[in-house]
Amino acid sequence: MQASDSSLRDRWDGPTDGRAEGAAPARATVDWDNGIGGDNPIYTVAEAETALRAGALDQGERLFRAALVATESRYGAGHPYMAVIACGLAEFYEKQGRLEEMRWLARRIVERADPDAIATANGRTLRRIAALCRMADRPGAALAFYRLSLDRCRAKYGQGHPKTAACLADMAACHHNLGNSAAARRLLRLAAATADSSVHRVAADSIGATGSAAPQAMARGAG
Repeated sequence: MQASDSSLRDRWDGPTDGRAEGAAPARATVDWDNGIGGDNPIYTVAEAETALRAGALDQGERLFRAALVATESRYGAGHPYMAVIACGLAEFYEKQGRLEEMRWLARRIVERADPDAIATANGRTLRRIAALCRMADRPGAALAFYRLSLDRCRAKYGQGHPKTAACLADMAACHHNLGNSAAARRLLRLAAATADSSVHRVAADSIGATGSAAPQAMARGAG
């Protein structure tokens, strides 16, 4: 993809690679494409997440930006991989209270997403896209993507799997933000119905997060 005036490289002028000198790159457990070596953006994402966990916030942010710039250049702004990475950076902005940056990034990714590519995305990626829609003030679109993610999780893992329960809990939180309390409670009960104790924690965490200041500032409007 050719860089343009609207590219992330242009938006984030200056160095985007936050690797500390001499630091060994963290290695992720998955590859996006066969044949891609150590410059695979997924490695940079792993480094970014490691930096954030270590408290190196500036470095983690720069690495996330570097991964997004590289992914946009290699795959295009509309590829689902962009949503996978951007969701992590947007969530970082949300936790930092940098809501304008969070909304800008989420809206940019959502507006440029390729519908044909999204149609073949897996359930986990769809949940990331749904989360970006929520952060972009598009709760109606978020709910639609959560439904699609739920359908794929049910088909692949079954109703009682923790990943299915996580989708149900996400949908419950989305309904909660839209003011649909009855639907939120119904979905939360479904999520907690399984015997797996981890599901109870997933459901409680997802609904509990809606009480924070950041989500209250986001999920407004219908779409």
